[in-house]
Amino acid sequence: MNTSAIAAYLLARIAEDGWSAREAAGNHPGPWVQGGHDHGAATAHVVRWDPARVLTECRVRREIVQRCQWVRDHGSYGGQGAADMAEEVLQRLVQAHADRPDFPPEWLPEVPW
Repeated sequence: MNTSAIAAYLLARIAEDGWSAREAAGNHPGPWVQGGHDHGAATAHVVRWDPARVLTECRVRREIVQRCQWVRDHGSYGGQGAADMAEEVLQRLVQAHADRPDFPPEWLPEVPW
């Protein structure tokens, strides 16, 4: 498994999410709250994807990917199996994008988690 390619792919998806959230936020960076007259499912969905929350998630996921890259490159994180842990985390993170047309099918696990 090419973990460098997976990490690059994940960082590109994180950048797309961040860009989309910043565009959606415009002059209203959040937090967004439900209100007004529309309390339906669409409003709940928009609130669920508050750009501020998405940007925080992007930052956290970016840090995870970068840390995993470091562990994979250095082969240790204070204990045995760190490189294997890093590869597994990247493989798990990338599964969220399996429905995209640019997702390489060889990144799908042979046995689901």
